Amino acid sequence: MKSIKIAGLCLVSMCVMSLAVASTASAVPIWEGCLETSTTTKYTSNSCVTAGAGKWGWAEIANTDNVRGLGLTLRLKDTATGVAVVCPDTAEPVETGTVGPGRFDRIETAEVIKPANCIRTEGLCPSLEKVEGINLPWQTSLIEENGKIFDVIEATEAGKEPGWRVRCSGVTDECKSSGGRNEKTLMTNELTKGVQLVKANFQNAAKGNCTLAESKGQKETAELTGDAAILLANAKFEASGVGLKVK
Repeated sequence: MKSIKIAGLCLVSMCVMSLAVASTASAVPIWEGCLETSTTTKYTSNSCVTAGAGKWGWAEIANTDNVRGLGLTLRLKDTATGVAVVCPDTAEPVETGTVGPGRFDRIETAEVIKPANCIRTEGLCPSLEKVEGINLPWQTSLIEENGKIFDVIEATEAGKEPGWRVRCSGVTDECKSSGGRNEKTLMTNELTKGVQLVKANFQNAAKGNCTLAESKGQKETAELTGDAAILLANAKFEASGVGLKVK
């Protein structure tokens, strides 16, 4: 989909702890990109910020395009073990995937490139060795509830719920969604550094299951918070970037 130019998106991402998807969704939102279009509304550049003489306008993304995550912060916690970690930008948390057509998007990869730069905020964790998504890819789709737009993260294969793996000093803990209860993120359109993009905020409305807790007979001990901004693959986060929004 070379003709489609996007600047931001939010797949979201990321994790994947449980959350019931309310059945009260009232509409079907879609992804829109700042595209070369024949619509009457014109913008001076492919950021679709300044109206005027130009060939760009907002239009539904009818195909798919590759995206990657930037400006991502993860906060993962297992209340059973008492360990909580935060992975800021310096830890290089990244995600890649696609957006479109319509309301759909997909997360292909999700990992922290430099887990040693993650910060332990609670509990004992002398050395963080790995922070990565499990059971990828994750299928995601937009829904509307009570006037707000959310992106729901689901398994692409039955029995393989989305989640995260954290290895600390040789001990691995895997936390994933509890069957049928999916994580979702609140999606908002924001103008940042001259680019109209989408930001996601993880809701953590329900908790996921972790292997270390389950070995002790405990369930639903996983918590996820954080936020992210996802951009077109290889695009620069700057004023010359192209625009994306949810509607």
